[in-house]
Amino acid sequence: MNVIVVMVVLVVVGNAIATHANTPKPTSQTTHSMASNIMDLLKSIFVSNSKENNNPEKNIKKIIKNLKEKGYKDKTIAGIVANIELETGGTFDYKQNEVGEGTGYGLFQYSNEMKDSYEDYVKDKNKNDSMETQLDFMDEVVKGKWEPGLSNMDKTILKGELFSGKAEPERVAESFNSIFEKGELETDYGNRRDLATKIYGKYFND
Repeated sequence: MNVIVVMVVLVVVGNAIATHANTPKPTSQTTHSMASNIMDLLKSIFVSNSKENNNPEKNIKKIIKNLKEKGYKDKTIAGIVANIELETGGTFDYKQNEVGEGTGYGLFQYSNEMKDSYEDYVKDKNKNDSMETQLDFMDEVVKGKWEPGLSNMDKTILKGELFSGKAEPERVAESFNSIFEKGELETDYGNRRDLATKIYGKYFND
């Protein structure tokens, strides 16, 4: 549960308590009604959040917008987003857990040292886990603003690929995977290069 949701719940509960403190002693029916209303509100909040996280089209557009604001070019974004699509199985959900017995988590399926580094980043920056935070972390690792992350050689190579503006989406997708993701180029879900071509054609190649 994020901070905003917690604050909303506390405000609602606090108002309910304050209201009933200034009214005659509630009957069991009134108490039940108040509890029911609070539960309905909580349910609506969680259902709303769940629907938002499970809306791939909305998620991918938010990711693209975020990366544009960070200065990434269209072809680069397509290559990065292709990796996110494969890693999340097309959900683009920042809360996605790895299918099976692995420990991968999030847009980039952070695991092992990278997952530990991400958790340290969240604490150090006083952030909440979110789509934006995961993208911020990736961005700072790639640009060498957060350690531990990639080796100096990997950072130099990847920055050249991502920010030269010369690499095609397919090449960006492959380079990003080999250096940052360190996963298979192709899985049962698809091929990162092919996904980059598809994404670029759909969202950028007007």
